[in-house]
Amino acid sequence: MTFKDKISGAACIAIGVFDGVHIGHRRIVDELRAMADRRQCRAVAVSFMPHPRTVVAPASAPRLLVSPERRIELLKSCGADDAVLLPFTVELSKLSPSEFLERVFNADNFTLRGIVVGSSWRFGHRAAGGCGELSAFCRAKQLDFQPVDEVTADGAVVSSSRIRTLIATGRLADAAGLLGRPPELSGYVTGGLKLAGSRLEHPTANIIAEYGVLPPDGVYAAGLRSDDGVWRPAALNIGTTPTAREYGADGRRIEAHVLEYSGDLYGRKVTVELIKFMREERCFGSLEELKRQIEIDVTQIKAVASGEK
Repeated sequence: MTFKDKISGAACIAIGVFDGVHIGHRRIVDELRAMADRRQCRAVAVSFMPHPRTVVAPASAPRLLVSPERRIELLKSCGADDAVLLPFTVELSKLSPSEFLERVFNADNFTLRGIVVGSSWRFGHRAAGGCGELSAFCRAKQLDFQPVDEVTADGAVVSSSRIRTLIATGRLADAAGLLGRPPELSGYVTGGLKLAGSRLEHPTANIIAEYGVLPPDGVYAAGLRSDDGVWRPAALNIGTTPTAREYGADGRRIEAHVLEYSGDLYGRKVTVELIKFMREERCFGSLEELKRQIEIDVTQIKAVASGEK
């Protein structure tokens, strides 16, 4: 595995997993941008897919905070000229640190001028390599090298795993502070029970989330962006929809009522921003009672969402 056919010309590179592209990752990209400007070359962020733990420890592999496409988009938006994903394989995971560096950075189709990493980045078999090995590699190749100290917030290191925990425990504002934007869920819209439109007069998009960490069950103020790129406020329910069980609802569901929108989202890719927890999910005595509560929810969510965009 090399950068063949992925990068051309002269470049400085930042390398890491970068899941979520949080404020710590952004500091790395800032340093990359500065190095590339000094060396008058392109700034390229390099990440891996799948997540390395998916290969080396599948049982503990994390759920990704954003899709690979979104990761590339975010890396570019914070300063990289380009971002590429390299395949992380079993073969790669078994290389010694020196073999890993020679394999990954062995490319004759571009000129490498410098490398930027987070100071805690590890590589090679059993994560045996670190900044010491990488610094020596760069000296031997006459490359610039810049390790970037970890960013801390509230006395703890900013990390993707910390953000996952914050979202899963409902601390959305804290997660947003570390991400630099609201946490997201992304996936596609599938068919539902048809109750929301026909009986509740608030049609919902039933979302199969492929990326992002689910917060606790409840009703949320949210924003939904479909593949047309337009952001729209939404009322989001995550949970078992207990009021609709007699109509066939089962399992945990993610349903978004997009405010003031009448289009068809079925089969389309969507991204949902989790803005604010509004209330716990409840079982109502009837669909009419649920409908009245949804009307209250929508009014309150409109007020919250109006301050977001």
